[in-house]
Amino acid sequence: MVELELFFLFIAYFKARQKIKQAQHNPLGYSGSLETMKLGKIASLITLAVNLFYLGYTAIWISNHGYEAFQDRWLNMLF
Repeated sequence: MVELELFFLFIAYFKARQKIKQAQHNPLGYSGSLETMKLGKIASLITLAVNLFYLGYTAIWISNHGYEAFQDRWLNMLF
C-alpha cells in the first residue's frame, strides 16, 4: 500500500515540476497560479518524506518484532 502511495507521490512531484517549468517558460500562455503549483510540489515532497519515514519505521518494527506480530498489530488497529 505504501509503495503505491510513493508511486503516486513521485508522479505528483514530477507533474508539478513539469507544469512549473512550462509556466516559467511561457508565463502569458498559462492562466493558473504559479504559487499554487509550487505549493503542490512542496506538499508532495512533505508527504513523500512522511511516507518514507513510515516505511522505514515499519521495516525496523518488523525486523525487531517479526511479521506475525506486525500482522496482529495491524489487525487490532483495523478492528
